[in-house]
Amino acid sequence: MKQLKDYIQILEKRRLEYLNHESTNTDDVFNYRYNIGSVHRLYDVIQELNELLTKIKNMKQLNLSENQLITIGFKKNKRTFEIEVINGCFYYNPNEEIYKWYHKTMIHNKSNHIHLDIKTIDDLYQVLTIFKVKFKKINDFKEIVKPVMKYLAENHHPHTMIEIDSNKSILWEGQKTVVTDEYIVD
Repeated sequence: MKQLKDYIQILEKRRLEYLNHESTNTDDVFNYRYNIGSVHRLYDVIQELNELLTKIKNMKQLNLSENQLITIGFKKNKRTFEIEVINGCFYYNPNEEIYKWYHKTMIHNKSNHIHLDIKTIDDLYQVLTIFKVKFKKINDFKEIVKPVMKYLAENHHPHTMIEIDSNKSILWEGQKTVVTDEYIVD
């Protein structure tokens, strides 16, 4: 990525040199104008590629822990986790930046890899279901909440609560409490 940015800067520098060049020789003027057009086109292509690379790099793939993958039914290999499907395997590579999930199909000792855009656990369950893979669903809520509960128990008193929604979390402390059912209408 850095090399691409450096190259864009070099092209921009050359473009500015061409724009600032003054000559009375018509051949020089034609060559510079031709080169300016070429540099502009190349510069535009490189900018588009840079934007595409940025979009690809910012794609968010589902990340799962080793325990979650094993609970679902994946088996651990040296660098990846796999679960067998018809004619191949689904793989999860936690070390991959962009495409963590892919499907490898084996046909006559030849393989074909297809990258999968799996962003949520429901996407993964849907893909595994379509390929009729037997798997066990993980209890996401329990796995997520337990560390928060442990944090509360170790760092706060029993009257402290955490409220979490999609864009904030609040640590509450109870000062006074009154509990009654007399105003509840059946």
